Amino acid sequence: MATTFEILRQAAIAQANTISPSFHQDIVALLKDKYLNRAELDLIRDYLRAVTWISDLNAYIAMKDKETNFQHCVRCHCLFSKQYGDGPNDCIIPHVFDADDYEHWGDGVRYSSRCCGGKATIVEETPGNLDFKDLRHLGRCFVGRHTGSVEEAGYNGVNIRPCELKDGECEAEGLDEDEEPIFL
Repeated sequence: MATTFEILRQAAIAQANTISPSFHQDIVALLKDKYLNRAELDLIRDYLRAVTWISDLNAYIAMKDKETNFQHCVRCHCLFSKQYGDGPNDCIIPHVFDADDYEHWGDGVRYSSRCCGGKATIVEETPGNLDFKDLRHLGRCFVGRHTGSVEEAGYNGVNIRPCELKDGECEAEGLDEDEEPIFL
């Protein structure tokens, strides 16, 4: 047997579902209408006061916080939200290289990544010209979901580094995957 509260809640849900999602925009348009009379204006002002009270309810605030709760990814140091997407390819960590760690390779030089060693290499055809062979085939060091878990982060001390905390906030900057190759 449903409680009185539950019956009232279900009735309110049914009534709320009859209101158009654009209703608030319609109210704003109505307020701009010069033919609005005083009684209509008073009714709209009552509605707006009620909306303000509802937006101050703890339950409403908690719901909105949960919807837009951005978290800090402890792997790539970007903000992410489950609501706005955290797909299986959203957390991207590029390979990084050391300009002083190379081997001669034909007429050029070959760099092995600091993160993945010989599994991820690039060749600079003429030393110093920044013309890297096979850069488009390099891939990424890590591609996966964002995480707030230090245990899942997989820190390697090179390109997947712990947060740099200052006053409880991480100040570490993630590596920009669009600036490949990245040399440390």
